[in-house]
Amino acid sequence: MPGTFAGSVDDFLARVLPEDAPRIRECVQAALDSSSGFTSEYRILRADGEMRRLYTRADVLRDHEQGPLRLIGTS
Repeated sequence: MPGTFAGSVDDFLARVLPEDAPRIRECVQAALDSSSGFTSEYRILRADGEMRRLYTRADVLRDHEQGPLRLIGTS
């Protein structure tokens, strides 16, 4: 489906510009460690070389023991 991303967090972070990546890593880790999601604005480099600015809201889907299963978000 266009606009979906089914890769891993490492795959996702590989597209984030190096200047923005540390902040996004912190947001993702904080969301995984807590019961809250995150919102953030950052830049990515698309496969065709075009830079895009994204605003993302993400939440963590958890299992019955509250362990993280999946990071789900929209940009």
